[in-house]
Amino acid sequence: GAGLRQLQEGKPKHFIARELIQNAWDESTKKCEVKAAWAQGLAQIQVVDDSPEGFRNLADAFTLFAPTYKRADPTKRGRFNIGEKQAFSVCESAQLTTTKGTLIFDKDGRKKSAKARAFGSEIAVTVRMTKKEFEEVLETVKSYVVPVGIEFVVNGEGIAYRPPHKVIEATLPTELEQDGVLRRTQRKTAAHILKTDGKSRLYELGIPVTEIDCQFDIDVQQKVPLSTDRETVPLSFLALLYAEVLKANHDDIPSERSSDVWVREATKHPRVNPD
Repeated sequence: GAGLRQLQEGKPKHFIARELIQNAWDESTKKCEVKAAWAQGLAQIQVVDDSPEGFRNLADAFTLFAPTYKRADPTKRGRFNIGEKQAFSVCESAQLTTTKGTLIFDKDGRKKSAKARAFGSEIAVTVRMTKKEFEEVLETVKSYVVPVGIEFVVNGEGIAYRPPHKVIEATLPTELEQDGVLRRTQRKTAAHILKTDGKSRLYELGIPVTEIDCQFDIDVQQKVPLSTDRETVPLSFLALLYAEVLKANHDDIPSERSSDVWVREATKHPRVNPD
């Protein structure tokens, strides 16, 4: 409704594309294609995937905070089953076509149609945004770290798989549902350390979470602990991550970078041997 829309209006518009893409990546998808265009203050973003089952439950698109199987699985990106609704709340219109039928959201409310796909889902949204916001959305989507086994295409351009520079294993905080409550817990996971030429980012299963002050991109292969705005991570989590990255890469760090903030944070951490 209008209240949810107001809450979402101030967010970077990238979150709209993110929710639609991560929903596709979390299913048994082999190909995910994004088509996006902008004209006269309106962006049209379409995400198509080939997941055999499509959207698991069409009613989920209507139900805020419905239980979702993803909450109990730390290797899935979804959390509250709220992402698509947040995205839809700021859209002028949205249409979801899946194996179960079609839902249309527009200024007249919501409608259901029997039109269905043989497999996969197609979500198309129209959103008000500036040309600059649109260009930022496209740039961010093209920076995703594509998982092995998924072909990811943005406006006809295949986004190449980026092999990690190193893969480390570490016990890290994560979030999963236990007895109906989303709880913080610790779990052993892989983290992919990737070389980067520009700004570095922390990724959660390939989806950018936040920019970080590090000489590497870090892609954690499970849910990272997030605040409810899903835009920030605790500083204690970053310090722990930097410590693990430093342990695995101390031979690769030139001496002139030893005073970098992330290196200083890492060397103070109890998981790092001072030597």
